[in-house]
Amino acid sequence: MVRKEDLMKKILFIFLFLFGIVCFTNIQTSAASTVAKGKCGKNATWILSEDGVMHIKGKGILKGEKNGWNKYQYKIKKIVIGKGITIIKETALASMHNIKEIKLPNSVKKIENGAFMDCGKLEKINIPSTVNELPNNIFSGCEKIEQITLPKKLKKIGAYAFYKCKRLKQITIPKTVKHIGIGAFADSRLLKSIKFEEGSELEVIEQDAFCCCGIESIEIPEGVTFLTKGSFLECPNLHSAKLLNREKVTLEHNVFRGVADDFVLTIFDTTELCGVIEIPPEKINKIKE
Repeated sequence: MVRKEDLMKKILFIFLFLFGIVCFTNIQTSAASTVAKGKCGKNATWILSEDGVMHIKGKGILKGEKNGWNKYQYKIKKIVIGKGITIIKETALASMHNIKEIKLPNSVKKIENGAFMDCGKLEKINIPSTVNELPNNIFSGCEKIEQITLPKKLKKIGAYAFYKCKRLKQITIPKTVKHIGIGAFADSRLLKSIKFEEGSELEVIEQDAFCCCGIESIEIPEGVTFLTKGSFLECPNLHSAKLLNREKVTLEHNVFRGVADDFVLTIFDTTELCGVIEIPPEKINKIKE
């Protein structure tokens, strides 16, 4: 009986010893996986692991400068922002040259100018449904983004928001968008398809908004009454455009300059074209309602 008890004690001792080694090894491994960490806001922190993933946690504002991760930025391949962050400040994650993916939580309500600009390897990012405005230069220079889904309640696309997004191929603009800023999609040369949701509330297309894009055809929503200078300048693949406004549309210089040779502008027979009409009459197709 004594021998049996001794045997059980030995087995228990060996088990506890081995369990302790495993726990200690896991702790060491976990500690070793952390490359660096720091603060990135009053109530926000970041931690970078060896696998190239940086987690940002906390509440409130993710600040835009002096976050301490600059000297590690070439190791960062993915950023995961945790629930609780509500504002991403200007250029907070700009020029992160090796980032391929950014995950944003639905707690984010505001993103400021240039937040992700010049992230040249960024391929994948989600824009939370809680964001209703894309600021200036948000994705400017993000050359590897091929597609992106815009929030359903988006109201404004800022200036140069998608400037030089060279691999962006198509975009669907939610019906709630009322304003597209200067050069918003300029120089996105593979952008062939731009679709406005049915019932679009769009009113303003700013200067050079779609300049130097690859678009082939477009229907411009009914609420647009003014096409500013160079809106579709140097879009050599643009074969057709249709104005859905049935009353009056004013054109500035070079709206459709540099489009395809066989370009045709279609308007309703009730539509009055005003301003600088640089399109030859034979290129304007009038249709009945």
